[in-house]
Formats: sequence, C-alpha cells, structure tokens
Amino acid sequence: MDLSNQDKFLKELLSSYSISNKRVAIINMPLTPPETIIPDLVKKKAYSLYPPLGPLYIRSSIEKHTNWNVELFDLQLSMLQKAGENEKYDLETLVNEIDMDFDAYLFSCMFSTSQETYKSIARLFQKRNKLMIFGGVYATGFADVILNEEIADIVVKHEGENQIVNLLKFWEGGELLLRNISFMYNGSLIHYPLLFEKIDPPNIVPQLKYMKDQIGNYNKYGALGISSAAFSKNRVSATILSNRGCRAACTFCSVNNFMGPKVRTTSEDITIDTIKYLYEKCGVRHIDWLDDDLVAYPEKAKVLFNRIADLNYDLVFTIQNAMLAINMDDDLVDSIGRAGFVQVGFGVESGDEQLRKKVRRTTRIDNLRSVIDRFRDQFPHVFIHANFMLGFPGETIAQIRKTVELALSLNLDWCNLAVVQALPNTPMWDEFVELNDTRIHTPNKYSPASAVKEKGVSIDDIGFNIIDIDSLSPDTVPNFKELNDIWYPVNTRINFLNNINLGNHSTTWKLTRYLTILHEIFPLDPTIHLALAKCHSIEGGSENEIKATKYLDIAHEEIEDKEYWSKLFDHCKQFDPYKVIPKSIVM
Repeated sequence: MDLSNQDKFLKELLSSYSISNKRVAIINMPLTPPETIIPDLVKKKAYSLYPPLGPLYIRSSIEKHTNWNVELFDLQLSMLQKAGENEKYDLETLVNEIDMDFDAYLFSCMFSTSQETYKSIARLFQKRNKLMIFGGVYATGFADVILNEEIADIVVKHEGENQIVNLLKFWEGGELLLRNISFMYNGSLIHYPLLFEKIDPPNIVPQLKYMKDQIGNYNKYGALGISSAAFSKNRVSATILSNRGCRAACTFCSVNNFMGPKVRTTSEDITIDTIKYLYEKCGVRHIDWLDDDLVAYPEKAKVLFNRIADLNYDLVFTIQNAMLAINMDDDLVDSIGRAGFVQVGFGVESGDEQLRKKVRRTTRIDNLRSVIDRFRDQFPHVFIHANFMLGFPGETIAQIRKTVELALSLNLDWCNLAVVQALPNTPMWDEFVELNDTRIHTPNKYSPASAVKEKGVSIDDIGFNIIDIDSLSPDTVPNFKELNDIWYPVNTRINFLNNINLGNHSTTWKLTRYLTILHEIFPLDPTIHLALAKCHSIEGGSENEIKATKYLDIAHEEIEDKEYWSKLFDHCKQFDPYKVIPKSIVM
C-alpha cells in the first residue's frame, strides 16, 4: 500500500511545530462542564471520578518505547478537587495550571455528550501554538468534525498506545508505519488506513505509582458510580481492567467498533499482582472492574475469581458494566460470589426478542433468570442490576411495554433504564442518520434524571410531560421528546414502586443504601425521597422513623410547587402495591 502522500503531508504538518524538549502532556478531559458543578455535591462525592486508566496506558507506552518525558493531568480530578476546596474551578483556571513548556498535548476524550467542554478546553490550549492530538472514543467517532472545526491538528483513532508512539517517532524523523491517524492538509481530510491493533492489556504495575500517590484524592472528591459508592462501605476504591473488547456486537455500542471484534485478556498472574499491589501498597479495599466483557472466557474467569477468593483479602468487588449471562453457569456464579462481589450487572436492553436480535444483544432470558436465581439463593447480599433501553430506531409502544413487563418480572434490585442515545461509529448511528433523528444533532442536555440535579433548574420549565404507555396505540413509534416523557413514569413504576426489596424486608437495606447515594446525586427528586422514606419505615426503629419523616418532608417540599411531580404521582398511584406514594400528595 502506497502511503507516500499521507507521509509527505503529515511531515509538512509536523514541520510547523518544533520539538524543543521532548515533553508531552496527556490531558484527561472532564466529563462535566464546570458551570454545572455544585460544590456542596462534590463534598458529598456525588460526581463520577475514575482514575484515568486509558491515559495511564498511553503514558506507560510512551515511557517504555521512547525517550520522551510525559506528564498526565486529570482535569476531572482537578475540577472536583478545586470545587470541593472552594477554589476557582473554571476551565481557564484549570488550563493555566498546566505547564506551557510541552511540545505536544494529547487529549483523551470519552463521551460525545461532553464534546462542547472538550472544544472549549482545546481552544484555550490553541493559544499556546503547540501540536494538539485528540484520541479516545469520542475522537474516533467525531474525527472529521474535530478536524473540520480545527479543534485539533491530528486525531489518533481507536486504541492509541502503538500509534501515539509511532507518531512521536515519525515527528522526530523516523520511518514508521502509521495507521488510524487523521489530519487536515490544505483543506482536505487525510486518513491513514484503519487497523484494529491487537493490543493486549499491558501489565498495569508501571502505572500504579500514580494510583498510590493519588488514591486519596480520587476517593475524597468523587466516586466510581452509584453502585460502587453504595456497596463499598466507604472503603478506599480503585479500578481494574482484565479484558479489552466484547464478544457482542450490539449495534448501539461503540466498544466493538473502537476495539475490534474480539476480546483480549491479560494473564491471571498480572491481574492478581495488580490486586495485590492495590490492596497491600495502596490500602484499596474495593475494586470496580471496568471490563466490557468480564466473563468472556468463562473457564478462565472461574480460575481467576477462585484465585482471588483464595487470597482471603478483606476486599469487595463491583462491576457496573453489563456482563453477558449467556454462558454463565452455577460454578461461575459461585466463583464470582466467593471472590467477594457485592454488585453485578447484566445487559438486557429490550423485552422484545425480535428487537434484541435486531440490535444483536446476545441475551437468553431463561439463562439470565437462572443466573439471577443462583445469586439470590447463594449470595442474597449481592445487588443485581440490569440495563434496559427505550427508543431504538422504529421501536413501537408494544415493544416498550414488553420491556417494562420483563423488567418487572426479573426480580432485580435495580433496572438502569435509559433512552437510547445516538453514538457515532456504531451501526445504529447510521439508522438514526437515515431517520434524521434529533439525537444525531445535539446531545441531550437534560435527561429526565439530570433535570433534577441542578439547582435553579425547574423540571416544569424544562417542559417534561407525563405519557402513559398504556394509553397509546401499540403501533406508535414515539419520538425523542415523547421518549423522555415516557421515561419518568416507567422508571418510577419499575424501580421505586415495585422494587423487590420493598416486598422482601430482609433485603430492604440494599435499596436503602442505593437510594441514599442516589439522593446525594439527585437531591431534588421526590421519587427518591418517597422510596427512601418507605425503606426507613420498613426497617423500623426510632432512628429510621426520624429518617422516614425527614425524607417525606423533603419530598413534600419539592412536590408542592412543581406541577410535574403532582401529575407524575397521580398517574403512578395505580402501580403502587407497597403504598410508597402517600395519599397526602396525590390529586
């Protein structure tokens, strides 16, 4: 393959930037714009804050294969740390604290919903007139947009460890075979060929010094998601990754298109060594697995989890990504339970079998029920969630009803119910483009859940309505606005009014613990407050009765001046077997 033109044009681009001291900065981009951060919520650890594992892999690769000096700056951590300490945390302040004396800046960008923040940060760095390179999931999907809008000089797509190293050496004058790199030259987009590089998950130990130094800050100013915060019992937390990729090829997901079609796993010894380091050197007592397909190789997984159990550590595990239950058996469930998992999750997405096949979600409901039953029987303390989605292209009300029915029947502790978002670089994106769906144009700033997080934002002003799915024709295909109006009634019915832990009083504590964290994140949501009041009432005792009264009062205060909430609870009272909704607040 003749790449002489790409090489020539890239050399010309790079020649406009000088290499002065062989220093490169990796910028882990923030997930949330600073203006939406509420310092009081930071102090309650209500925002996500994950150690930047991907950028750490990049840093390790550069240090191992080049003589460049590399430094990592986590702007999500910096922003939350400053907000929590009542310091200035606007973007300009965050950027100005980063040394000017770097030859290049590498930006790690994860979610398309944060793209406006990414662009604002990039414009601040552009004033330095240094080489700017974007990478990550967002950059892979939006490479053309980033380059056309002159946000970055170069985009490195897909996993970047090898190509970042090759690019730096190429810039120094080396002759390297480049792939997955795009840039703008004389008004035209130039692309190197695509290559899914089989990068095995590297030995994490070289990056662990960063974790040892920073573990306190990551645990002080944020949390690893709701489930981790709820069931780690205030333990020192960290993350781990043992597999890259996913067996599934779900049309709505970017993992397969970002990492390639197969799952690559690291050795059990490396994973065990990493766990030992985190536990013995960093004081970690809770680890959240980041794998997209943790049990891709069931027999290997059994061996790994049994080895972890044999360590006999005071250590608990969570996995907030969805596992595939399709090939899980009792022995695998038992090994997961023995290892110390306190929370697990599964991907379901839809209650309609034909729709699951269409989106390539490999879920067998009979096997999923068997796995859930095994956990319930052997490890009743484990919190089990499943992921469901509403609003696939062409999805009808009849299919949405099947999803609601399935979610209610699985005896789950929680259902993560989401409106489908359009993600670039996925097959479903193309379907949304063909339909000219509004989701391809702008990210949804206010999902129903996020609308009750920001003080000063009234849910009435945002314009959500209540749609009863049972009142619509089964053949109706709801639009994006209607899907948001469907979400709250459905979510309230499934998670807050019919939660299995409201009927099983021996496990009500699980829902109490989960909702307590949810309340910290969404302090203006009365559905959470009413369910918390019911949980504390069930658990009984004078202290719980005081808490129940407190949460009822908070709910009344939020409901009394919001028309939306009154309508919601009036609609939902027909689905309230445990009497979560007091008579005093319904019409």
